[in-house]
Amino acid sequence: MSISLSSLRNKISKAHELQSVVRAMKTIAAAHITQYEKSTQALSDYYRSIELSLGLLMRKNIKYHAKKSSLKNKKAGAGVIIFGSDQGLVGSFNEVISNFTIENINNFKSNAKIWVVGEHVQTHLKDMSIAIVKSFALPSSIQFITSLVANIIDETRRYLDQGEIDELFLFNNWADSDTTFSPKKLRLFPFDSKWLSERKKIAWPTKNYAEIVGNTDEFFKALLREYLFVSIFKACVESLHSENRNRIIAMQRADKNIDDMLKNLKNDFNHLRQSSIDEELFDVIAGFEAQRKL
Repeated sequence: MSISLSSLRNKISKAHELQSVVRAMKTIAAAHITQYEKSTQALSDYYRSIELSLGLLMRKNIKYHAKKSSLKNKKAGAGVIIFGSDQGLVGSFNEVISNFTIENINNFKSNAKIWVVGEHVQTHLKDMSIAIVKSFALPSSIQFITSLVANIIDETRRYLDQGEIDELFLFNNWADSDTTFSPKKLRLFPFDSKWLSERKKIAWPTKNYAEIVGNTDEFFKALLREYLFVSIFKACVESLHSENRNRIIAMQRADKNIDDMLKNLKNDFNHLRQSSIDEELFDVIAGFEAQRKL
């Protein structure tokens, strides 16, 4: 009986330790979410500024830039950037984005080039026999996202400049509510006439339009770099945001399961301890009755 009580006592202690870890992870994830939400808001404002600038440029010379944005290379394939997670305890997060990617890249040319961000999503894609050009580790904090995005742009621009890819797509999960997430796809490049025309329709915030200073071609190239940067940065933040939301949900379930387990363990412990006390009392009473008969 004492061994069983000792075993239960150890299980209860370990369950409490595990619950402390789960709650700590939940707190850390919640803190990260706050940072990502603020960053997402700031990115939305900056992205709006880029769209306004593109719209202004299209009002100046839409035909020229629409033509410039169309690449025609029959041997080139599509470039695909996929964001997943480096850490576990995120439920179906990586499976969802992997399956969504597979469904979509079947429509691409067979020579698509794929870059992944996150070790776990890389594993899922390799299990599906998807060839990966290069993988990147997710940044440990929001301050390091800039360097990650710069590395991704350098990598993909090299393939664009060499004519090995003529399209560039982004795949990432995003939090569509407080409790759920969904995968999405964004075509980053090239700009087509329809997309650019839509930017042209965006209303200018003041009565007077801004003036473009300098060469419009250089201005367009600068906008393209900024657009690529902010779009990839935004996808990374959205993915990390939804990953941490999913982790909180997973930790909440784990916390509840540990609570239920602790209740059962404590009930078992109390029953065993009471049984042990009862047996000891019965032994004392039996010994007392035996002494009385002597």
